[in-house]
Amino acid sequence: MRRRQAPATRVGGGIGGKKFKRHGRVGKRARTLVNEVESGKLAGWKCQKQIVERTCGGFNLCMIFRPHIRRCCHAIAAALLTLVSACTAPRGDSYEAVMSPGMTIAATRAGQTMHIKALDAFRREYSWASMTKVFKLQGRQRRWYGSQGIYRPNGDGDVHAVLEEGQQHFDNIEDAMAWLRRQSRWLDLQWSANGLVVGWKEQRRQEDGFPALSVEVWQICIQGRKPRHLPGASEASLVVRGEPSRDVSDYRLPSAKVISGRSFTGRALGLMEDDGINAQQVLAVLRAAPCKEENGLRWYSGRDMQPPIRCLVCTHSTGEVLSVER
Repeated sequence: MRRRQAPATRVGGGIGGKKFKRHGRVGKRARTLVNEVESGKLAGWKCQKQIVERTCGGFNLCMIFRPHIRRCCHAIAAALLTLVSACTAPRGDSYEAVMSPGMTIAATRAGQTMHIKALDAFRREYSWASMTKVFKLQGRQRRWYGSQGIYRPNGDGDVHAVLEEGQQHFDNIEDAMAWLRRQSRWLDLQWSANGLVVGWKEQRRQEDGFPALSVEVWQICIQGRKPRHLPGASEASLVVRGEPSRDVSDYRLPSAKVISGRSFTGRALGLMEDDGINAQQVLAVLRAAPCKEENGLRWYSGRDMQPPIRCLVCTHSTGEVLSVER
């Protein structure tokens, strides 16, 4: 004969002014769930699914139709879902986002203007020409090309979109200007004196005219802080309203160093660390790979070597290594 479980006891506090204290299977399931959430074993939608299944499910119909047990299950599920949502939901300040909610940017080039508005920590509204789109970006779980900001690699049924927003870190102004020259190969950039950089471009497929949009919003940081007077600033073509998400970054580049007679900037060393590239691979590419010069920068591609090395190295005309990428 199955042992009869003790009824739930209503005590003060809890959700809706009610809290059910229960000894039995419901309480045991709840304790197990709490332990798994705290240990990180359960997270995200899987966690919420397990909470509902283990607290509201798994009982026979006779038990579920008992009002006090059903109310107890629902109260525990609601409490745990609230706890997990608060603990596992992504936070905007966990990433190197540039814009804060309500902030707007208007960037003008060749008579066309891109309007960007931050609706919240992750959603951005982009308005250009005759189109307005709202996209939700996502945070990068690891540093990618020097930034751990937010991004979106695709669009929707109306437009293909590649969207980037984050910080770019440098040892000094000269390295930052070299990076801007390099980025200008793909996008027309405008930037402010304090290092806010915006670049955008719209293209259309020849066969059907389907639009493709690229937008990048960056904050340049020199040793963790915004610059005061970045050369070449185009304040007239860049109108900003609202305050940025942060003024000082916690991220610090590795210290610049000389390896086997070759100078490496802190940014180059940071990129190498992020992509798992060692100094010997970089030096091998610099010795054997063909060199291409553009905008005062020298490029060496290890992919052109035999055997190939998946490594693209950019140096200053002086030979100092500025960046290293896969």
